[in-house]
Amino acid sequence: MTKRKRGVVMADRISELPDEVLVSIVSLLSLREAAAMRILSTRWRNVWKSTWTLNFDADPKALERERYVTDAETLKERYVKWVDSTLEQHQGMSIEQFRICFNLNERFSSSVDKWVRFAMKKRVQILELNFLEEFPPTYEGALLHVPCYTFSPRQLLGGVPSLQPCSDVGFNFLRVVKFKNVCLAGGLEYFLSNCPALERLTIYRVLDLHKLRVVGLSIPLKYLVIRGCDNIESILIRDANLVSFTYHGLKMNLITRNVPLLTEVSIGGYPKVDFLKVAFTQLESCRSQLQILKLLQYKIPYDEDRVFPIFSSLKQLEIAVTDQDYWRLHLLTSFIEASPCLHKLVLHLHHSSFTGQRKIFKRAECSHRYLKVVEMVGYDGSTGDFGLVKYLTKTAVNLEEIGVSHFKSWFYHYTDEKPEESERNRAMKDRAMKELKQIVPSTVKLVCL
Repeated sequence: MTKRKRGVVMADRISELPDEVLVSIVSLLSLREAAAMRILSTRWRNVWKSTWTLNFDADPKALERERYVTDAETLKERYVKWVDSTLEQHQGMSIEQFRICFNLNERFSSSVDKWVRFAMKKRVQILELNFLEEFPPTYEGALLHVPCYTFSPRQLLGGVPSLQPCSDVGFNFLRVVKFKNVCLAGGLEYFLSNCPALERLTIYRVLDLHKLRVVGLSIPLKYLVIRGCDNIESILIRDANLVSFTYHGLKMNLITRNVPLLTEVSIGGYPKVDFLKVAFTQLESCRSQLQILKLLQYKIPYDEDRVFPIFSSLKQLEIAVTDQDYWRLHLLTSFIEASPCLHKLVLHLHHSSFTGQRKIFKRAECSHRYLKVVEMVGYDGSTGDFGLVKYLTKTAVNLEEIGVSHFKSWFYHYTDEKPEESERNRAMKDRAMKELKQIVPSTVKLVCL
């Protein structure tokens, strides 16, 4: 194909590429961008219909504009029509990713049923169902719209019988699955047992999940994330291939047995549960092999008689502390002493509005030779934070780097978004960095994250 520009004939070499190369190009674009490519030439007219990526994530800015002139139900109907139209035109033999991200309720269950069956027939590898994506996110009625799409043995996705789901609907190709605000109707274990390639599973706000069992080496699952499943009663992980486990919620009853590959654990939630105790008791069977431990609980309960077991392989520790935790230096000292191989320490700092004097409970000083990197997320330059820096530079005798972030980690912990930085925040950050340079040794690199 050639094009003429000011009397010069120019060759369109991109359009001469093989179909599979053009499809790989459009698969890197959003659906709307990929569809727009058809205006380039007749060669591109149908390329987008074979895209490997079907990410139906509505434009939040466009929805924010439309919500003032269109009611919520009409927006949902438009979204469903967009998905239906795109799937009807799709011509590819397979897809890599299928993502539904919108605030749909049970009224659209038959549509979702059809979409998921379409994705399974296309041998989808990455499946995400997210039914709580309102714009703006503070929409008051969002929590009421939780559709029920089942993954149970007798009824699979809207009443389709599936005694052999691997061969009938293509579960055997799934590698990554994310469920958010989906009713699983007790069928999660059945689903897991019929996904022979599944490596990553994320479950968020699945409120009908009460018990979870990941048992047997036949389940290839390596990464498991559970967040906001407030009705869960117990989790059993036994004889499994799990490498990383994340749990954040109201309560936790975890049993782990023979999980030799488990090296990363992140747990946390609300102050009703002592997640520090959970780390010391319910993770006992794999404690010696843990390399990364994250304890992100708001206000860890103080226990003067608490005995810290040895984490002999721990290399990275992330822990949340607040300026109300008068025993936080005691906590840090105990953890540092219990982690002889610790290389990186990440502190998630939370600051309250209390301005009075607080009693600080300290322990005998210690020193650590292997701690090289410290990160402080949510640092605001307060007296307490300043004292933590002094403590850490003295404790970590071979410290190489201190990184500070001024974003409040608690509010943005579940999202990749960060707030816009105001002039006031920039001024606070600059002042804090200048103050830190006065106390941080010249041999330690100071980084603003």
